[in-house]
Amino acid sequence: ADTEQQREYEQSVPIAHVPTELFCMWFDDMYHPSYATFRAAFSLAEQQALADFHTLYSVAGDELKSRGIGKSVVWLHAQPEWARIVEGAGSALRTLEAPTPG
Repeated sequence: ADTEQQREYEQSVPIAHVPTELFCMWFDDMYHPSYATFRAAFSLAEQQALADFHTLYSVAGDELKSRGIGKSVVWLHAQPEWARIVEGAGSALRTLEAPTPG
């Protein structure tokens, strides 16, 4: 959700193709709803927020990948699909950071 952190990551890890890394981190490392331990870590509202973000990321990501993802984070940030992803990530993050009732 933080474009500045994305730029900093690209600068601090020059050997990585950061646009690809940003995609792989979510799909490979972060979202595993089929695992019981993953589901146990989140409330139903949080699980729904993550599922909604995953759907958005999948659709927008496919649109971006069809154009080759780009050479840099600067290119990625100029794409309307990435703006939707950043907005969706912010929304999911706000749900995850919200106090849980009870």
